[in-house]
Amino acid sequence: MEYKCILIVIVYLPVLITGQYTIRGIPESYAELGENYTLQCNVTDSPSVLDFRRNNIVVCNMINCESSSTDNRYKCGCINNNNKQLYLNISNINKQDDTTWSCRGNSGGQGSSNVSVYYGPENIRFNPTSDNIDVIEGKSQSVNCLADCKPDCHITWSKDGSTTILNNTLSLSTRDQTGSYNCTVKHTVLNKQLTKQLNVQIYYGRDELAFSPDVTSINIIEDGPDELAFSADVTSNNIIEGRDQTIICLTDCYQCNYKWTGPVSSPTKDLVFTQIKRNQEGNYRCEATNIKNTIPKTRSKSIQINVHCQYTIRGVPESYAVLGENYTLQCDVTPSSVEFRINNIVVCNILSSTCESQSTDNRYKCGCINNNNTQLYLSISNINNQDDTTWSCNGNSGGQGSINVSVYYPPYITSIISDAVNNEIDEGSDVIFNCNVDSKPVSTITWSSSTSTDSNTGQQWTLAQAKCQDTGIYTCTANNGIGQSTTKSLPLNIRCSPRINGDLKDEVMNRLGEEVTLSIDVIAYPKPSFNWIQESTGQELTPDTAQQVAINNYISSLTIIIQQSSFGNYIVTVNNSIGDDKSYTIKIIDGDPGTKPVSVEQSGYQKGLSTGIGTGIGIGIDIGIGITLVCVFLVLLTIFIYRKYHPANRKLPEENHYIVTLSTTDWFGRIEKFKSLYHYISYATFSNRNPEGQYTIRGVPESYAVFGENYTLQCTVTDSPSLVDFRGNNDVVCTMINCGSQPIDNRYKCRYGPENIKFNPTCDNIDVTEGKNQSVKCLADCKPDCNITWSKDGSPTILNNPLSLSTSDQTGSYTCTVRHTVLNKQLTKQLNVQIYYGPDKLTFSPDVSRINIIEGRDQTITYGPDELTFSSDVTSINIIEDGPDELTFSSDVTSIK
Repeated sequence: MEYKCILIVIVYLPVLITGQYTIRGIPESYAELGENYTLQCNVTDSPSVLDFRRNNIVVCNMINCESSSTDNRYKCGCINNNNKQLYLNISNINKQDDTTWSCRGNSGGQGSSNVSVYYGPENIRFNPTSDNIDVIEGKSQSVNCLADCKPDCHITWSKDGSTTILNNTLSLSTRDQTGSYNCTVKHTVLNKQLTKQLNVQIYYGRDELAFSPDVTSINIIEDGPDELAFSADVTSNNIIEGRDQTIICLTDCYQCNYKWTGPVSSPTKDLVFTQIKRNQEGNYRCEATNIKNTIPKTRSKSIQINVHCQYTIRGVPESYAVLGENYTLQCDVTPSSVEFRINNIVVCNILSSTCESQSTDNRYKCGCINNNNTQLYLSISNINNQDDTTWSCNGNSGGQGSINVSVYYPPYITSIISDAVNNEIDEGSDVIFNCNVDSKPVSTITWSSSTSTDSNTGQQWTLAQAKCQDTGIYTCTANNGIGQSTTKSLPLNIRCSPRINGDLKDEVMNRLGEEVTLSIDVIAYPKPSFNWIQESTGQELTPDTAQQVAINNYISSLTIIIQQSSFGNYIVTVNNSIGDDKSYTIKIIDGDPGTKPVSVEQSGYQKGLSTGIGTGIGIGIDIGIGITLVCVFLVLLTIFIYRKYHPANRKLPEENHYIVTLSTTDWFGRIEKFKSLYHYISYATFSNRNPEGQYTIRGVPESYAVFGENYTLQCTVTDSPSLVDFRGNNDVVCTMINCGSQPIDNRYKCRYGPENIKFNPTCDNIDVTEGKNQSVKCLADCKPDCNITWSKDGSPTILNNPLSLSTSDQTGSYTCTVRHTVLNKQLTKQLNVQIYYGPDKLTFSPDVSRINIIEGRDQTITYGPDELTFSSDVTSINIIEDGPDELTFSSDVTSIK
């Protein structure tokens, strides 16, 4: 018998089935510019993580229907908590939203849709651009009406209010087309329209030309010259010595000969003076003779030329004035009465014989220098921009001098901008900064940043291929040598994928039962997420709260109490939607953690202190007994060495102060803690600082610390950094961002203040109506909170904060005192209070309700300061008529003829 064996092999292939994703606009497939819009994403699977993207850049993501967005314009979520129907609300739609949008789940499913942004009509205009157009009949002119629309709008024309519709483009050529045309642009989808008016004038005729009388030629007999005139039309001319001047003799003459006679002669109609001299002053006559007539005809006219000396006017001590300051002009003259003028308008005049002066404005004061009537001055106070013009001094003898005065003013930065949208840009892109400055003279503009000590110059500066580390504050400084330089700053955030900041500590060693902390320090923007997994178990672990060290610097840590299963690799995955996920491995190893080595490069103080501590440690280990004596010896040795190398009487500048307090409660910890404390005292570094700032750090109240006790470091700075950190061994222990502190350990606390003292309400002078209660609160920036009190008119009586005001006896001057009880510092600020009250009661004197006065008599009614009264205390006055008075006639005469 024959047997056959059949082998059946079954192969299982894993198949990843992703859901189907559909995204669409609600309620329309298009969005309208400036309006809100909603995208709805329907999915067939149930992703735990889903994000909405614009051009593949995440704008909003959801984890189990909990959402977070990169911009307040975006809001996403689940519809009725259904994670298969998701929405993205987009507020204030702009033209950049006319692009591809998608929704993507962590299971791999995704859907996309192109959203069109409709807008218009807007920016309606004509081509040619004028709203009024002239056309010559017979020469065709086309006018096109244009507007910004999406999709294209329907454009029509109408004339003079007619209902007849004309097509675009409008063609104009005949005289009957003169009139007013309206262009109407209508958006057929959005049902919006705009109109604009065009005025058209068609010029035509005359059709035939004729003369009256109807001749083709006319002979005219020339009998000129007519009356003579000069340019300019004057009978005398004042000329400053040394200047050039041309005087032209004018007349209506077909062909005349001209002749000038006088101190200087000329055979032409032009009398030319070049660098005129005193001896050329005198009377000149111009004669014009018609040489075409049989009998020559001559006319003549005279002009007096006066030559005056040149006055010299100059600025003292500079040729320019400075805005808001005083300025002096000095004029050297021949003795005569002189006027100082601005744009030929008199502002101050001086009488030569007495040097007495008179001005039109209190800003101007003029006179003689040391009573010398040939040296005059004009003082101008509070120079303004209108003084940047022509000034002159003019004498009554005809002499004059002029000067153009430039008014200089310090720089003012009108704007600082970059082409980074919302101050954010992708890594690798170029960023163009612009700093616009108003100043005279032109300022030198310098650029600096918080991330570099380099500087650049120019109104425009380009940061090429921006890196993640370039995230920071960029400052424009303008200086033109007038007044102080001025600065303005602009933040720049570089969108970048996560990367390690410095070196990753990828191995941590410790024993069973001990606590270890795994940490990863990354640079990324926007804020990344951290996912920790134990490699051996695949278990996802919950890390400590991520610490933001800077705008683009984050530290995530994982604290573990070591068990037998804890040893091995831990994988942390970092993602911020920019680029791919980044994963890093940190390993926990069983063993003695050892001691961190001390740096070999040390100052004299550190060398001495290290020697002392090392000696103490050696003695303590070898002997074991007498550890107390060793500790005492170490403290004394530390004090001696520190006093030798760092005297405590060094004076520090009183500028901005930052405080860090170190708390050590483990008295019997390892000796390494004392070493660490020594390093904290020795080093403090600061990030994000201006290179010009001076930083000084010292211990308070002593220059040394005592093992196991608390200690305070005070840092005094001369600039105003937005971010300061305290460091031990170059490891950050406490960070302050705009005076808000973020310690990495409860042992450290940052303090500051008092500063920025202010009132609420904000006014330093306050008026209150009696009986109407007014509270005034005194505020200041402090950490921890300061003690705030009030005092009145220098009284030692302490009043509580806030101050309550309502009665007339509370008028006076109040002082708010803000005291930092820890730093032992205080600030004060004054508040002036006026309580208005009265009048309480009105009476008259004498105390009556009415008074009778005889016509023609005098009567005075008065009132007092506290009570309103009349000198005769009444409420009404009757005036008794005792006429008739003198008689008169309607025409006031005594007789009529």
